[in-house]
Amino acid sequence: MLIPAIGVMGTMLAIAVYRPLDQTRFLWVGLIPFFVIVILVGHIRRKAMGGGDVSGFFPVVYWVACAPAVVALALWLNGTLDRSVPETHQQLVTRKYVSHGRHGASYYIECTSWRPDRTTETVSVKYRQYTQFRIDDSILVEVHRGALAIPWIGDVRKPE
Repeated sequence: MLIPAIGVMGTMLAIAVYRPLDQTRFLWVGLIPFFVIVILVGHIRRKAMGGGDVSGFFPVVYWVACAPAVVALALWLNGTLDRSVPETHQQLVTRKYVSHGRHGASYYIECTSWRPDRTTETVSVKYRQYTQFRIDDSILVEVHRGALAIPWIGDVRKPE
């Protein structure tokens, strides 16, 4: 249980530092294996206590347990090894909102999208940045290619 828990924490930290453009996908890929492991370990314990053979579960449990750590490692390597020049996109703020969770508030800015298949982009920002922007303000979003081709958001700021 320790490896998947560390992997989930590493994934969440990597998402906070190197904000993937589509972070929800990576969050789910990190979280779903964790919950699968919790369910599998419970099932294995019940089966073992009943005297059943659980040796066939170990290869599956091992690989599923490593999935969150692999996601965390990929996100860290993608951001750390990225030496590409970021693309800067000037967009308009369309909405701002705060999400309250167990660990405090998270601040988000929604802006027009620079990608052809989307109308808006949602970017997590720090409280200080959140208070600087108003709806219809112009905003600069730096997008890095990523060493592993996972685009991530760098700086978010007002144009000078």
